[in-house]
Amino acid sequence: MYQKIVAAFDGSEGSVKALEHAIELSKRQSAKLTVVHVVKEKNLQTRKNEPKLARSNEIFTPYGYAPNRDDYGVMNERELIEEERMRITENNDEILVEAKAKIAEKHIPAKFDVLEGDPAKRLCEYADIHQADVIVIGSRGISGLKKLMIGSVSEKVAKEAEVPVLIVK
Repeated sequence: MYQKIVAAFDGSEGSVKALEHAIELSKRQSAKLTVVHVVKEKNLQTRKNEPKLARSNEIFTPYGYAPNRDDYGVMNERELIEEERMRITENNDEILVEAKAKIAEKHIPAKFDVLEGDPAKRLCEYADIHQADVIVIGSRGISGLKKLMIGSVSEKVAKEAEVPVLIVK
């Protein structure tokens, strides 16, 4: 019997199916459900060779802005990382909207966490730290050369997790 369920969610079709399964498990077993979204590390890295012009707190975009003074400068790496972090945070909020809606439909309580790093590693660590009984994760169905080269997150989680892993197709 499960008391704590961790559902991996990234907005993909496989993760939606996994979430639906996790919701049903949670309902049937009165288990606590936590939905976890992991932002890959590479999404937080900046491109150092592509400086952006900035003025005060504004960022020059292809759409431009109306400058009212001449204090242009190149954004430093910290500012670029912060800008990227804000963009990713907004994207994460959009991704989790679907998960929150599905859970609200079923009237069950759930917790939501967003983590940074390698998805497989972070999910396994999270499950250990929070003493989860099971990780529910979707399968994207990648195969062939791509699977051989990079593997799948669900496969890595199944190999590395200390708790049972339910892979939903």
